[in-house]
Amino acid sequence: MICKIVQGGGFGGAIDYVMSKDGAELLDAKDVRSNDPKLVAKDFEMISNQNKRVKKPVVHFSVSFHKDDAVKITNDKMKAIANKLIDGMGFSNAQYIVVKHTDAAHPHFHIVTSKVDLDINTISDKHNFLKLNKLRVEIEKEYPELTSAGGKNMESTNTKNLKGKDAVKYKIYIAIKIEIQKSINIEALLKNLEQTHGIKSELKFRRGSIDVIEGVKFHKDNTWISGSKIDKSCSYLNLLKQLNENKLNNKSPNVNTTKPSTKPLTNPNKNILANMLSKIPHQHTENTNGVKKRNKTNEEELER
Repeated sequence: MICKIVQGGGFGGAIDYVMSKDGAELLDAKDVRSNDPKLVAKDFEMISNQNKRVKKPVVHFSVSFHKDDAVKITNDKMKAIANKLIDGMGFSNAQYIVVKHTDAAHPHFHIVTSKVDLDINTISDKHNFLKLNKLRVEIEKEYPELTSAGGKNMESTNTKNLKGKDAVKYKIYIAIKIEIQKSINIEALLKNLEQTHGIKSELKFRRGSIDVIEGVKFHKDNTWISGSKIDKSCSYLNLLKQLNENKLNNKSPNVNTTKPSTKPLTNPNKNILANMLSKIPHQHTENTNGVKKRNKTNEEELER
């Protein structure tokens, strides 16, 4: 998902661009007459003109998704994401429209809103770009099925061109996709990956805790790779989410349908995990005092 924001001085041009394109579809609107671009622009101007301090009241967001996400991103999902952006950026008390465009291979929508809210107060634009990026990351975590900004879509990877670490990433990704459908919990998944595919794993515990897990990384072909570096769907929390969905859909054998939490686990199977972790070999080097140290040169930092 890619999010952009621009500001301007006139509503007429922005509204006309957003609403008048062929195939444009209005998804949502607040406190404007939404059937005619000219009337919508006048409604925005009627409010913004009452605050003379704001010289550029127009705020225009564009939100684009990967072309492979076209079958995953519904109108309802677009509207929900738009509302999260509007609320998170501080425009919930302002006029706005949300319009879907269909003029490109990749799905996308636009939000036009105002820096002058319905009480004629000025909405701050301080740190807008940082806030927008933070919201994008939060939304991508909530919708792991969508391709992240700048991320590779592993499902459409050309495997013939993969070499080195990229080839290892893909091997692990495919193995996870196979075994996650057969596993009843995270412990079973990691065990199946090792026994069937020769993929070892290591869990990251929260600092100061012996049972709250925050991350996972995988080892194959002499390479350690963090789950989130393989694919967003392979991060620890997203693996938990997929396993939980399997339980709810009764896809996994011999599991109950009680909905579990996707928050970092307080793991009841400490002995099982401890046994698994003890079997994972670690590379070491000797320091000058003869004390063994962990060699991190080929490891990547775990996601938090």
